[in-house]
Amino acid sequence: MTEDNAFSQLCRPVRRLIQEKGFEQPTEPQRKLIPIILEDKDVLLISATATGKTEAAALPVLHKFLMNGGRQPGISIIYVTPLRALNRDILDRMTYWANRLDMRLGVRHGDTSQKERNYHY
Repeated sequence: MTEDNAFSQLCRPVRRLIQEKGFEQPTEPQRKLIPIILEDKDVLLISATATGKTEAAALPVLHKFLMNGGRQPGISIIYVTPLRALNRDILDRMTYWANRLDMRLGVRHGDTSQKERNYHY
């Protein structure tokens, strides 16, 4: 991971996991979006499948969460997916990041039980 890439702008715990995943260089969407999200600017990302969109959005948000003190009461981060199949894919990927960053993760969709919906993380 070279120092001139977008990953170098992220905090050490996130960078460590990026290296663990084997991501050597950011994809084009990651290279372009990570700095913009870190500046608290709004973005709309449209890119082909498998171009790193999820991490382009999630990594700087995870960075900001950790840098702002982490856990606070209530919901801190919401990730919305438009399709159920995408929800499952995102869940697998976000579980990786959340577990290793000691973050709690909850998922809600049409089949989520009432008990789970009422659970407060």
